[in-house]
Amino acid sequence: MSEENKDQEISNEQIPNPKPGVEDATISLSQPETNNQQPAIINMDTHAQELHKAPGQGWKHYFFEFFMLFLAVFCGFLVENQRERMVEHQREKTLITELVEDLGKDSSYLSWCINSIIPNHMKLLDSAITLLQQPGSEKDRETYQVYLTATAWNFNFAPTDRALSQLRSYGYRLIRNGAVADVISELEITNGVYSRINGHTFELQNDINESAYIFADRAVLGRLLVTEFPYPNDVSINLNDIPLNARVTKTNPEIQSFISKLKKYNFYLATRIKVDYLRILNSSKSAASVLRKEYHLK
Repeated sequence: MSEENKDQEISNEQIPNPKPGVEDATISLSQPETNNQQPAIINMDTHAQELHKAPGQGWKHYFFEFFMLFLAVFCGFLVENQRERMVEHQREKTLITELVEDLGKDSSYLSWCINSIIPNHMKLLDSAITLLQQPGSEKDRETYQVYLTATAWNFNFAPTDRALSQLRSYGYRLIRNGAVADVISELEITNGVYSRINGHTFELQNDINESAYIFADRAVLGRLLVTEFPYPNDVSINLNDIPLNARVTKTNPEIQSFISKLKKYNFYLATRIKVDYLRILNSSKSAASVLRKEYHLK
Protein backbone atom coordinates (compact mmCIF):
# COMPACT_ATOMS: atom_id res chain seq x y z
CA MET A 1 0.00 0.00 0.00
CA SER A 2 1.27 3.43 -0.81
CA GLU A 3 1.91 6.10 1.72
CA GLU A 4 -0.81 8.25 0.25
CA ASN A 5 -3.46 5.61 0.99
CA LYS A 6 -2.19 5.10 4.55
CA ASP A 7 -2.41 8.83 5.24
CA GLN A 8 -5.99 8.89 3.96
CA GLU A 9 -7.06 6.01 6.28
CA ILE A 10 -5.43 7.68 9.21
CA SER A 11 -7.19 10.95 8.46
CA ASN A 12 -10.55 9.14 8.20
CA GLU A 13 -10.10 7.51 11.59
CA GLN A 14 -9.22 10.83 13.21
CA ILE A 15 -12.21 12.82 11.81
CA PRO A 16 -15.12 12.72 14.35
CA ASN A 17 -18.81 12.15 13.38
CA PRO A 18 -20.33 15.53 12.60
CA LYS A 19 -23.80 14.49 13.80
CA PRO A 20 -23.48 12.44 16.91
CA GLY A 21 -26.58 10.35 17.86
CA VAL A 22 -27.97 10.02 14.33
CA GLU A 23 -26.84 6.48 14.03
CA ASP A 24 -28.17 5.69 17.51
CA ALA A 25 -31.51 7.24 16.67
CA THR A 26 -31.76 5.24 13.49
CA ILE A 27 -31.04 2.10 15.37
CA SER A 28 -33.53 3.04 18.01
CA LEU A 29 -36.30 3.58 15.43
CA SER A 30 -35.59 0.43 13.58
CA GLN A 31 -35.39 -1.75 16.74
CA PRO A 32 -37.75 -0.50 19.55
CA GLU A 33 -36.99 -1.59 23.04
CA THR A 34 -39.25 -4.27 24.56
CA ASN A 35 -40.30 -4.26 28.25
CA ASN A 36 -40.25 -7.78 29.64
CA GLN A 37 -41.40 -6.79 33.16
CA GLN A 38 -44.67 -8.52 34.30
CA PRO A 39 -47.47 -6.39 35.99
CA ALA A 40 -47.73 -6.80 39.72
CA ILE A 41 -50.70 -8.92 40.91
CA ILE A 42 -52.72 -7.22 43.70
CA ASN A 43 -54.30 -9.49 46.29
CA MET A 44 -58.09 -8.55 46.59
CA ASP A 45 -58.92 -10.80 49.51
CA THR A 46 -62.06 -9.30 51.15
CA HIS A 47 -62.16 -11.82 53.98
CA ALA A 48 -59.17 -10.40 55.71
CA GLN A 49 -58.88 -11.64 59.24
CA GLU A 50 -58.45 -8.14 60.64
CA LEU A 51 -61.85 -7.11 59.20
CA HIS A 52 -63.70 -10.04 60.74
CA LYS A 53 -64.53 -9.21 64.31
CA ALA A 54 -65.43 -12.74 65.35
CA PRO A 55 -62.81 -14.12 67.75
CA GLY A 56 -61.11 -16.79 65.69
CA GLN A 57 -62.50 -19.95 64.15
CA GLY A 58 -63.02 -22.06 67.26
CA TRP A 59 -66.14 -22.88 69.28
CA LYS A 60 -66.39 -19.25 70.40
CA HIS A 61 -66.73 -18.17 66.80
CA TYR A 62 -69.63 -20.56 66.16
CA PHE A 63 -71.28 -19.67 69.46
CA PHE A 64 -71.04 -16.00 68.55
CA GLU A 65 -72.70 -16.58 65.15
CA PHE A 66 -75.45 -18.69 66.76
CA PHE A 67 -76.05 -16.00 69.36
CA MET A 68 -76.32 -13.29 66.69
CA LEU A 69 -78.81 -15.40 64.70
CA PHE A 70 -80.86 -16.10 67.81
CA LEU A 71 -80.83 -12.42 68.72
CA ALA A 72 -82.03 -11.41 65.24
CA VAL A 73 -84.91 -13.91 65.34
CA PHE A 74 -85.87 -12.92 68.88
CA CYS A 75 -85.85 -9.20 68.04
CA GLY A 76 -88.01 -9.89 64.97
CA PHE A 77 -90.46 -11.77 67.17
CA LEU A 78 -90.62 -8.87 69.63
CA VAL A 79 -91.23 -6.35 66.86
CA GLU A 80 -93.99 -8.46 65.32
CA ASN A 81 -95.60 -9.00 68.72
CA GLN A 82 -95.51 -5.28 69.44
CA ARG A 83 -97.05 -4.53 66.05
CA GLU A 84 -99.89 -6.98 66.70
CA ARG A 85 -100.53 -5.43 70.08
CA MET A 86 -100.70 -1.96 68.55
CA VAL A 87 -103.17 -3.22 65.94
CA GLU A 88 -105.29 -4.89 68.63
CA HIS A 89 -105.28 -1.77 70.79
CA GLN A 90 -106.44 0.30 67.83
CA ARG A 91 -109.10 -2.29 67.04
CA GLU A 92 -110.23 -2.24 70.67
CA LYS A 93 -110.73 1.51 70.67
CA THR A 94 -112.59 1.37 67.34
CA LEU A 95 -115.00 -1.27 68.65
CA ILE A 96 -115.53 0.60 71.91
CA THR A 97 -116.35 3.75 69.92
CA GLU A 98 -118.87 1.78 67.87
CA LEU A 99 -120.31 0.29 71.06
CA VAL A 100 -120.87 3.76 72.51
CA GLU A 101 -122.68 4.73 69.28
CA ASP A 102 -124.84 1.60 69.51
CA LEU A 103 -125.73 2.36 73.12
CA GLY A 104 -126.68 5.90 72.10
CA LYS A 105 -129.05 4.60 69.42
CA ASP A 106 -130.63 2.13 71.85
CA SER A 107 -131.02 4.82 74.50
CA SER A 108 -132.79 7.15 72.06
CA TYR A 109 -135.19 4.40 70.99
CA LEU A 110 -135.91 3.31 74.57
CA SER A 111 -136.53 6.88 75.70
CA TRP A 112 -138.96 7.37 72.83
CA CYS A 113 -140.83 4.18 73.71
CA ILE A 114 -140.97 4.96 77.44
CA ASN A 115 -142.10 8.56 77.05
CA SER A 116 -144.34 8.29 74.00
CA ILE A 117 -145.06 4.89 72.44
CA ILE A 118 -145.98 2.88 75.55
CA PRO A 119 -148.25 5.57 77.14
CA ASN A 120 -150.08 6.12 73.83
CA HIS A 121 -150.62 2.40 73.27
CA MET A 122 -151.89 1.95 76.81
CA LYS A 123 -154.50 4.66 76.15
CA LEU A 124 -155.46 3.03 72.85
CA LEU A 125 -155.88 -0.35 74.54
CA ASP A 126 -158.11 1.24 77.18
CA SER A 127 -160.19 2.82 74.40
CA ALA A 128 -160.45 -0.52 72.56
CA ILE A 129 -161.62 -2.27 75.72
CA THR A 130 -164.24 0.44 76.33
CA LEU A 131 -165.53 0.33 72.73
CA LEU A 132 -165.81 -3.47 72.75
CA GLN A 133 -167.96 -3.27 75.88
CA GLN A 134 -170.38 -0.69 74.42
CA PRO A 135 -173.61 -1.96 72.84
CA GLY A 136 -174.67 -0.99 69.33
CA SER A 137 -172.72 -0.67 66.09
CA GLU A 138 -172.25 3.09 65.88
CA LYS A 139 -168.64 2.80 67.07
CA ASP A 140 -167.65 -0.33 65.15
CA ARG A 141 -165.34 1.46 62.74
CA GLU A 142 -163.71 3.32 65.62
CA THR A 143 -163.25 -0.03 67.36
CA TYR A 144 -161.30 -1.40 64.39
CA GLN A 145 -159.19 1.73 64.17
CA VAL A 146 -158.27 1.79 67.87
CA TYR A 147 -157.67 -1.95 68.14
CA LEU A 148 -155.40 -2.14 65.10
CA THR A 149 -153.40 0.92 66.14
CA ALA A 150 -153.01 -0.36 69.69
CA THR A 151 -151.85 -3.87 68.80
CA ALA A 152 -149.85 -3.24 65.63
CA TRP A 153 -146.71 -1.99 67.39
CA ASN A 154 -144.01 -4.59 67.99
CA PHE A 155 -142.46 -4.22 71.46
CA ASN A 156 -139.85 -6.91 70.89
CA PHE A 157 -136.89 -4.61 71.46
CA ALA A 158 -133.60 -5.98 70.10
CA PRO A 159 -130.44 -4.17 71.27
CA THR A 160 -128.00 -3.09 68.58
CA ASP A 161 -125.46 -5.90 68.42
CA ARG A 162 -122.98 -4.51 65.91
CA ALA A 163 -119.98 -3.92 68.20
CA LEU A 164 -120.84 -6.49 70.88
CA SER A 165 -120.98 -9.29 68.34
CA GLN A 166 -117.48 -8.44 67.09
CA LEU A 167 -116.10 -8.24 70.64
CA ARG A 168 -117.76 -11.57 71.32
CA SER A 169 -116.09 -13.11 68.27
CA TYR A 170 -112.68 -12.07 69.65
CA GLY A 171 -113.52 -13.73 72.95
CA TYR A 172 -113.32 -10.30 74.64
CA ARG A 173 -109.51 -10.66 74.64
CA LEU A 174 -109.24 -7.14 73.20
CA ILE A 175 -110.59 -5.66 76.44
CA ARG A 176 -107.71 -4.83 78.79
CA ASN A 177 -109.60 -2.64 81.26
CA GLY A 178 -111.27 -4.47 84.14
CA ALA A 179 -114.01 -1.87 84.60
CA VAL A 180 -114.87 -2.01 80.91
CA ALA A 181 -114.98 -5.81 81.01
CA ASP A 182 -117.46 -5.63 83.91
CA VAL A 183 -119.65 -3.17 82.02
CA ILE A 184 -119.74 -5.32 78.89
CA SER A 185 -120.50 -8.43 80.95
CA GLU A 186 -123.42 -6.63 82.59
CA LEU A 187 -124.72 -5.54 79.17
CA GLU A 188 -124.61 -9.11 77.93
CA ILE A 189 -126.53 -10.35 80.99
CA THR A 190 -129.15 -7.61 80.63
CA ASN A 191 -129.63 -8.33 76.93
CA GLY A 192 -129.90 -12.04 77.62
CA VAL A 193 -132.59 -11.53 80.25
CA TYR A 194 -134.56 -9.22 78.03
CA SER A 195 -134.42 -11.65 75.11
CA ARG A 196 -136.45 -14.08 77.24
CA ILE A 197 -138.90 -11.30 78.11
CA ASN A 198 -139.21 -10.58 74.39
CA GLY A 199 -140.33 -14.15 73.91
CA HIS A 200 -143.17 -13.75 76.40
CA THR A 201 -144.19 -10.42 74.84
CA PHE A 202 -144.38 -12.07 71.43
CA GLU A 203 -146.60 -14.81 72.85
CA LEU A 204 -149.03 -12.25 74.28
CA GLN A 205 -149.18 -10.30 71.04
CA ASN A 206 -149.60 -13.42 68.95
CA ASP A 207 -152.41 -14.67 71.21
CA ILE A 208 -154.29 -11.38 70.80
CA ASN A 209 -153.89 -11.39 67.03
CA GLU A 210 -155.05 -14.98 66.70
CA SER A 211 -158.08 -14.25 68.90
CA ALA A 212 -159.22 -11.23 66.89
CA TYR A 213 -161.65 -13.50 64.99
CA ILE A 214 -163.90 -13.32 68.07
CA PHE A 215 -165.12 -9.83 67.20
CA ALA A 216 -163.62 -8.88 63.82
CA ASP A 217 -164.75 -9.53 60.27
CA ARG A 218 -161.99 -11.66 58.71
CA ALA A 219 -162.28 -10.04 55.26
CA VAL A 220 -162.12 -6.52 56.70
CA LEU A 221 -159.25 -7.33 59.05
CA GLY A 222 -157.25 -9.08 56.34
CA ARG A 223 -157.69 -6.15 53.99
CA LEU A 224 -156.55 -3.62 56.59
CA LEU A 225 -153.51 -5.64 57.63
CA VAL A 226 -152.33 -6.01 54.03
CA THR A 227 -153.06 -2.56 52.60
CA GLU A 228 -152.72 -0.21 55.57
CA PHE A 229 -149.68 -1.67 57.33
CA PRO A 230 -146.74 -1.89 54.89
CA TYR A 231 -144.36 -2.83 57.70
CA PRO A 232 -144.97 -4.22 61.22
CA ASN A 233 -144.31 -1.08 63.24
CA ASP A 234 -146.57 1.16 61.17
CA VAL A 235 -149.18 2.61 63.53
CA SER A 236 -150.73 5.13 61.18
CA ILE A 237 -154.33 4.24 60.30
CA ASN A 238 -157.18 6.71 59.81
CA LEU A 239 -160.89 6.27 60.30
CA ASN A 240 -161.42 6.82 56.57
CA ASP A 241 -159.31 3.72 55.94
CA ILE A 242 -161.93 1.55 57.70
CA PRO A 243 -164.63 0.19 55.33
CA LEU A 244 -168.13 1.49 55.95
CA ASN A 245 -169.48 -2.05 56.26
CA ALA A 246 -167.01 -3.02 58.99
CA ARG A 247 -168.90 -4.61 61.88
CA VAL A 248 -167.92 -5.89 65.29
CA THR A 249 -169.48 -9.13 66.56
CA LYS A 250 -170.23 -8.25 70.15
CA THR A 251 -172.68 -11.11 70.68
CA ASN A 252 -169.93 -13.73 70.60
CA PRO A 253 -169.79 -15.34 74.07
CA GLU A 254 -165.97 -15.28 73.86
CA ILE A 255 -165.89 -11.48 73.64
CA GLN A 256 -165.23 -11.18 77.37
CA SER A 257 -162.30 -13.57 77.05
CA PHE A 258 -160.82 -11.39 74.34
CA ILE A 259 -161.32 -8.26 76.47
CA SER A 260 -159.48 -10.02 79.32
CA LYS A 261 -156.53 -10.67 77.00
CA LEU A 262 -156.40 -6.98 76.06
CA LYS A 263 -156.44 -6.01 79.74
CA LYS A 264 -153.64 -8.48 80.46
CA TYR A 265 -151.54 -7.10 77.64
CA ASN A 266 -152.18 -3.52 78.79
CA PHE A 267 -151.11 -4.41 82.31
CA TYR A 268 -148.00 -6.13 80.97
CA LEU A 269 -147.05 -2.99 79.06
CA ALA A 270 -147.25 -0.87 82.21
CA THR A 271 -145.62 -3.20 84.71
CA ARG A 272 -143.10 -5.23 82.76
CA ILE A 273 -142.22 -3.80 79.37
CA LYS A 274 -141.97 -0.20 80.56
CA VAL A 275 -140.04 -1.18 83.70
CA ASP A 276 -137.62 -3.35 81.71
CA TYR A 277 -137.14 -0.61 79.13
CA LEU A 278 -136.20 1.73 81.99
CA ARG A 279 -133.75 -0.82 83.35
CA ILE A 280 -132.08 -1.30 79.97
CA LEU A 281 -132.03 2.46 79.37
CA ASN A 282 -130.27 3.14 82.68
CA SER A 283 -127.81 0.31 82.04
CA SER A 284 -127.02 1.62 78.55
CA LYS A 285 -126.46 5.17 79.76
CA SER A 286 -124.25 4.00 82.63
CA ALA A 287 -122.19 1.77 80.33
CA ALA A 288 -121.74 4.55 77.78
CA SER A 289 -120.56 6.91 80.52
CA VAL A 290 -117.94 4.42 81.77
CA LEU A 291 -116.68 3.68 78.26
CA ARG A 292 -116.31 7.38 77.43
CA LYS A 293 -114.36 7.96 80.63
CA GLU A 294 -112.02 4.95 80.31
CA TYR A 295 -111.23 5.53 76.62
CA HIS A 296 -111.32 9.34 76.69
CA LEU A 297 -114.13 9.56 74.15
CA LYS A 298 -116.30 12.58 73.57
